[in-house]
Amino acid sequence: MKRSDVVIPLDRTAAGRMMTWSIAVLVYLAVLALAVAGAAHQLLGAAAENANVAIVSLPPPLDASKAEGDLAAVTALLLADPDIVRVDRIPAAEVSDLLGQPDGTTLPLPSLLELRFRPALEPDFTRVTGLVRSVVPDAVVEDAGKAGGARIDVAESLRLLGTAAAIMFLAAAIALVVAVIRSAVRHQDETVDLLRMLGASDRFLARQFQRHVLHVALRGGLIGFAAAAVTIVVLLDAGGLLELPGLASLTAMPTPWILLAAVPLVMVLLLTAIGRVTAGLALRHLD
Repeated sequence: MKRSDVVIPLDRTAAGRMMTWSIAVLVYLAVLALAVAGAAHQLLGAAAENANVAIVSLPPPLDASKAEGDLAAVTALLLADPDIVRVDRIPAAEVSDLLGQPDGTTLPLPSLLELRFRPALEPDFTRVTGLVRSVVPDAVVEDAGKAGGARIDVAESLRLLGTAAAIMFLAAAIALVVAVIRSAVRHQDETVDLLRMLGASDRFLARQFQRHVLHVALRGGLIGFAAAAVTIVVLLDAGGLLELPGLASLTAMPTPWILLAAVPLVMVLLLTAIGRVTAGLALRHLD
């Protein structure tokens, strides 16, 4: 008996059509959930950009040769502070532009440092000023605000909820395939018995059900992913309809879209394997 001669008409059953659209809905929801989780993860990954920033101004000393020594001493002192994660020197050209000094000026320029504090920390500028002035008494420390506005607590919740929701939708798809294949094997018992009489093995019959799951999952996965991609783009274009910081920048790059497209692919492969195993077990208990 040739494999191509055996056809179990599951695609034309109500259960088969229901499974296609059910998988499409679950893929759609899983992609949206992972998009939310990915956007939140991106925000958390850039948590350092949510830190408070300060600018330290060190006036030029009377003895110009001491400028580098004062700068190095202040930098080392600040880096040793546990509340400060970065100390960056602002280039002289930028300092000149900030002060409105013409090019080629010979006037001494102050040394400027940008401090970045630990995320979610409200720094004590009075204490930091005292540290700096212990080295350079005339130094000035100014609060430059925050480098970013991401809300870390909200991002953590969104990442957790999005990931949990995606796992839940995947589990629902697995449960759906198991239930549908078990039901299909029971309802196709006469066809199965006939094929067995004609020499078909249970392994061959299980592949027939597996092939059905593969086709259904592919159709449902493509429909669900396409719908999710359109939804994300439309909501982003609508602006105020979607207040989710980080999603716009996340979906502006190709890599996140590739990762999101992996959702239906992984689901198709997993559901196909689950369908094969379920069909084999159901056929074994059909006798």
